[in-house]
Amino acid sequence: MIRLLPVLLFGCAKEEVNASVIEGRITVADIGESAEIVWNQGFFAVANDALLVFLTGAEGANCDDIAAFLASSEGVTEKTGVYDGGSCVMSVKVPDWTGDHEASWPSEAFTWNPAVDSSIRCELGAGEWKLETNSSGREDYYWTGTTWAGIPDVFDWSFSEEDEALEIQVDMSSYDGDLIYDSTGEVAGTGDVSGRLRAQACTGMEEAGVL
Repeated sequence: MIRLLPVLLFGCAKEEVNASVIEGRITVADIGESAEIVWNQGFFAVANDALLVFLTGAEGANCDDIAAFLASSEGVTEKTGVYDGGSCVMSVKVPDWTGDHEASWPSEAFTWNPAVDSSIRCELGAGEWKLETNSSGREDYYWTGTTWAGIPDVFDWSFSEEDEALEIQVDMSSYDGDLIYDSTGEVAGTGDVSGRLRAQACTGMEEAGVL
């Protein structure tokens, strides 16, 4: 048993290094709520010389459902397998995609925050998806808790296309945002979110209106 211990320890260490997950927590201190993040699913597409990435931890997430959701601009959209209640999702668009992209902020390399084409959306706290009609008259499934959305304003990330997959590395700690169904104005978020994830190609996302 003692002679096997080094082998077991080595195996555990190797599994940890190869883990494909981005984890952390975003806290919105102004309202005293937070969301735990475990992004273990990533999907991407390239079209019109731009890269689109979608990260989620929703159970059962798959390419077809993500593509259909992103392509829909009206009517009821199914959130199961796309958004994760009590957690967050993230989308990133990289214009002028060349196969590799690195960005950070603050940074002397950019005159503006390069995360401007990204979006983090969090369904905070306890709640459920409920079919309702919002103030603009759209019927859809809405989170009965608080929904916050924003972009990172302190971060380092990289994207690299390899063997029909996308290698993603993320390290974020501060966020600009607001409560998207509330007119309270800017509401900042904080919290470390970091890790590596290998995203899979999803050609259906090429039809998304943002590409």
